[in-house]
Amino acid sequence: MSNARKLAANLPKEGQLSGRNLVINGAMEVAQRGTSQSSAGYGSVDRFLFALSGGTGTMSQQYQTVSDKATTGFAHYLKVNLTAGNNNAGFYHKMEAREIDRLQSKKLTLSFWAKGTNPGGGNFTFNHYWYDSDFGDTDNGVSQTFAITSTWTKYSLTFDVATNALVPIGNNPLASYEFCILQPESDTSTNAWRLDITGLMLEAGEQASPFEYEPYDVTLEKCQRYFQTSALIYQGMYGRTYGIPFNQYTAANAYSNMRWWKMMRVTPTITMNSLGSYNIYNTGASRTLTAIGISQLSANSGEFYLTTGSLTQGTCTHLNTNGDNWMWKADAEI
Repeated sequence: MSNARKLAANLPKEGQLSGRNLVINGAMEVAQRGTSQSSAGYGSVDRFLFALSGGTGTMSQQYQTVSDKATTGFAHYLKVNLTAGNNNAGFYHKMEAREIDRLQSKKLTLSFWAKGTNPGGGNFTFNHYWYDSDFGDTDNGVSQTFAITSTWTKYSLTFDVATNALVPIGNNPLASYEFCILQPESDTSTNAWRLDITGLMLEAGEQASPFEYEPYDVTLEKCQRYFQTSALIYQGMYGRTYGIPFNQYTAANAYSNMRWWKMMRVTPTITMNSLGSYNIYNTGASRTLTAIGISQLSANSGEFYLTTGSLTQGTCTHLNTNGDNWMWKADAEI
């Protein structure tokens, strides 16, 4: 086969040449919350939600061996390790409905690399559907099953986008299109199983094209639309946040507006650290902090407040974390 034909065979048959991958963080590189979790929900690799459904286990970001990197082309992978399985245990990936709206009546293809062991029933199930978090309505697509082996293998699943009948899409921020890879609902076995997976790519068309790689900072910014924190984890630790200036509006109240690193999907839920995690300074000395919180909140910023000991009105009070720690976390996940 000529080089030109080889190139043509790898090009997508439908859609644009760039921006094809509808999965965010499919290379499993970004893990703002940490690298491992043992409870359900979001907690390790960004944009991937862990489902235990009565089982026990962990989900974590792992680093490939040199030989496995050569095989798959990826440095990281997601490890779903169930020490006790159960039906509907696995992971979910949730996308904003507006990203899929234009593809109604089209076929999509999900491709990925995987290895591990199968649930007790012998296979995994792939489900996809529209979902409205306001009313709980769901429009299901056609499920598929597949089995994995103990060696890295590339898989692809082609399917029709589910027809939306109950879920209003348009500009509905509460609507999503979700897919999941789970122990099948009919498989109630509690056998241990493990799914190692990377290179998830969801694209328009019936053919899986080569994975669309992007720089780390591009993926990070996409993830920060849904979750972000004041300090990223580096070598297992959060970086310290220094010198956030607050206006000492009254003797006991100081305020500061903080813009998020990236405008978020919706107004986020803010989590503050424990009070002992912060220090404040005013006119060159450490001062007393009795409360910290947020008074105004939007998708792109928040007004934080401090309750302090008696300080001079109109001065500047500086806030930093006490050691390598995070100051705030903002969550706007689907």
